[in-house]
Amino acid sequence: MSDEPPTPRPLLAAAALVGVEGLAAALAAIGFGAAALTGHPSDRATALTLAAVLLVLGLGLLLVARGLWRQRPAAATPAYLAQFFALIVAYYQRHTLIAVTIGLGLVAIATVLALAAPDSRNALRRT
Repeated sequence: MSDEPPTPRPLLAAAALVGVEGLAAALAAIGFGAAALTGHPSDRATALTLAAVLLVLGLGLLLVARGLWRQRPAAATPAYLAQFFALIVAYYQRHTLIAVTIGLGLVAIATVLALAAPDSRNALRRT
């Protein structure tokens, strides 16, 4: 058995939200990669580069989500940074992709609130 106390609900919520972001980025990478290889993008190299960046981002976020779930303090900073950048992306897409802006903004804010909850902060300080 593990000596770790159970992961608090807010931290589990943060881990789940970061995991969803990671999965979405990885799926988008696969989609962009497939479209670049089978379609006719105006710049195939840029499309493949975007796919690679999104895949690395997605896999990284999945590792951060795992770290949050396992109450690893080192996962907090990249989780907060990811939300900061998600809010920047949401802000700059507000005129063209309103659904992306709303969805990404809500997930980022919910994640920050879950990470900042006292139970989450205490769990990440314990270890």
